[in-house]
Amino acid sequence: MPNNSLSDFFQSSTELNAIDHFMQLMVKTNSFNQQIEILETRLKKSELQFSKVFNENHSIKELNDRYKLEIEDLNKKFKKTANQKINSQELLYGVWTDSHTGLMWSRISIGQEWRDGASTGNAVEMKWKDADQACKEFSLGGFSNWRLPTIEELKTLMVYYQAGYNCPDNILLRPIANAWGKYFSVTYYGVCFDKGNNETSDDGFSWYVRPVRST
Repeated sequence: MPNNSLSDFFQSSTELNAIDHFMQLMVKTNSFNQQIEILETRLKKSELQFSKVFNENHSIKELNDRYKLEIEDLNKKFKKTANQKINSQELLYGVWTDSHTGLMWSRISIGQEWRDGASTGNAVEMKWKDADQACKEFSLGGFSNWRLPTIEELKTLMVYYQAGYNCPDNILLRPIANAWGKYFSVTYYGVCFDKGNNETSDDGFSWYVRPVRST
């Protein structure tokens, strides 16, 4: 069987050129279509990624807004500056009874001293393992049965995500002049009153101690 070239099937070179041009155009068209499909696929992926990021950001914003409302509600619930019954006589002895919880708190922290109706000196930071014994040895206002507070008791003094103490002004005194302080509870959990949140300690941490007693 003879070997025929493509030109043997056409009567003129014009027809051959026309077919060749058509075939090249088809190849280019197919390649173009493939590129279009690739770009469309990439575009869909980009849209999905954008949609995911948008939804995540939208969800984060919703969570932030919800948490802010919850924090405001918590602060309103736990804020005790209003309707607090204060025994001005006991304040002179360096103690304060929270009328909402019935707990008696030391107005000063361990390391400070109470003299002539006022606090003197700075509080001392100590290891958690020493804090319990320090409370047992603590004496103030004629009372000696002081102890470390539980984390829940300590949290009643916290203003959520705000610096300060949840009590009327100048009732609980700062450990040092420019700080509200981090305080131990009876467990490794404590409260940072400079930020208004819970924190976890370990054996290497040194924090302040504010004794409490049940009335």
